[in-house]
Amino acid sequence: MKRFVPGVMMMVLAAGCGTEGADTAAAEKAQTPASVLARVERDNGNVVEFLELADGEVMVMEAGIYPNPPAAIDGVGPAAAWSKLTGRGDVPQALGIAQQRYELMRTSPAPRDAEGASERGESIVKDGLASGNTSAAAYGPCDITWFQDNFCNAAYDWKMCLTNWGGGAYAQRGNVDYHKTAVCPTSGNVTLNIQNQVIRNVGAGGYLWYYRSGTNFDYRADVDDASGDTFHFAVNLNY
Repeated sequence: MKRFVPGVMMMVLAAGCGTEGADTAAAEKAQTPASVLARVERDNGNVVEFLELADGEVMVMEAGIYPNPPAAIDGVGPAAAWSKLTGRGDVPQALGIAQQRYELMRTSPAPRDAEGASERGESIVKDGLASGNTSAAAYGPCDITWFQDNFCNAAYDWKMCLTNWGGGAYAQRGNVDYHKTAVCPTSGNVTLNIQNQVIRNVGAGGYLWYYRSGTNFDYRADVDDASGDTFHFAVNLNY
């Protein structure tokens, strides 16, 4: 059953899918992974990776352990983020080359798809059923207030913050200039699928967040393999 909320959201409520087909699909998608350009292990045990989805399309992702705070690097260009994390100016060669491609794309942006922008400017949630008390101060190993403070409470052109959600979710939009996305399981394990190029599993007690700056790119993120599990999911977009 589909329900359209004017202006921002289309929601799809359905029964959770079996995991066998999802596992097969994930294995097939994982055959075309993004390139890992650099990796930084923070003092608190969190790990930050710099990944190139395509030429000049650099994404920064942090795998964290709750309640370690996320790195304060969102909105910073890839090379600047690496230098801020390490305190060094000698950026790894692969990241430096990708940074050059990234800067070139920013100065020579592709034209916006004005005709299709509004049609694709929707957030979509799938296979989801809210569970528990979403106003509770804490829920399982990922505190709601902590998650909202770190990933939800900021000004963006569009944002979605699902808490204590179950079953699965995804969001997508075209013509995006910046995004910040996060998932933190509160029970079980879920899979974060980023444009069929980066597929990562994260379990309760951990979290993943990532961001990307650019010009007029397509955005999509899926939380999969979440049947019987619960999680928080935040999507913040500028366009």
